[in-house]
Amino acid sequence: MSDLFSIVIPVYNSRQYMESTIDDVINQSYTNIEVILIDDGSTDGSSEICDQYAATDIRFKVVHNQNAGPSNAKNCGIKLATGKYITFVDADDSIEPDYIASMAVAFTDNVNLVITDFDNWNFDGDGKVSRHNDYLNVSKLSGKDVIKDYCLLNSRVFANCCKAFRLDIIKRHKVTFPEDCIMAEDQIFNDQYYQVMGGEYRYIPKCLYHYMHRNPSSLSSSPSIKAFNSDAKCLKLKREFFTKVNMIGGDEFLSKYAIGLIRKYYFTVPSHEFAKFGEGLGETTPGVNWGNKLTLWALKQGITFPILVKKYLKLLAKSVVVH
Repeated sequence: MSDLFSIVIPVYNSRQYMESTIDDVINQSYTNIEVILIDDGSTDGSSEICDQYAATDIRFKVVHNQNAGPSNAKNCGIKLATGKYITFVDADDSIEPDYIASMAVAFTDNVNLVITDFDNWNFDGDGKVSRHNDYLNVSKLSGKDVIKDYCLLNSRVFANCCKAFRLDIIKRHKVTFPEDCIMAEDQIFNDQYYQVMGGEYRYIPKCLYHYMHRNPSSLSSSPSIKAFNSDAKCLKLKREFFTKVNMIGGDEFLSKYAIGLIRKYYFTVPSHEFAKFGEGLGETTPGVNWGNKLTLWALKQGITFPILVKKYLKLLAKSVVVH
């Protein structure tokens, strides 16, 4: 008999898209699944849709919570899960019919994590769609040691999408999503799991998960000081993780990661706040240009003036373009 797969779907005001996502789950070629819908205090009719699915398919469980955020919803799903393996699907994303089956086959006795490829679908205001995913040189992967391959896998190590975990490892080591974070909570969860999982991982070089970027006002595209603090915490924890495991390529990875965050928060966070990034930085590397090297060096010393300069240069450049 096939092993039970737990699929956790946090739901918050997802009425417009969730039925398509849930239908993707129902239509999986692998049928030994339990689907756990965590309604995080929805007010748009999503709650009723959850109940409708549970009433017609015994594989579904529904929990209605007060709004407490995606981390709380996923932690709730973990507590309720009873499968051998667990995966997380966002309520507005899409998965291929063989998503679960492909991961199930990849799990052998010594495999404790499976990662599939995924792509990003970006929807603009006019309904146009662009698709992309990060380049990956599969030939450089060990295909066994996720720590060794971490910096090569790029964004594939970040999100909970495109992954399946062993539930017993999560529960035994108390791996949880940080409920004080509204950003980067997936990365913090994943990095915890990578450190305790043991065994091997498998990568499936097939795009089986489609990550939909539909809402320009979502947390991921609307930076705030709370989101910034979550990202700063993630950077710090990632630095501690990298130091602990002596991560190959870790310094360059952290430098580029921090630069990406600086660009993300240029115009929404006061310059002095960037001092929080200092604890998460390693040594800068040849892969970083001199301007960014100076910025990162200054942040490690608690100096944020280069951020202010960069911000004004960006504003000046925008002004020149406008005129």
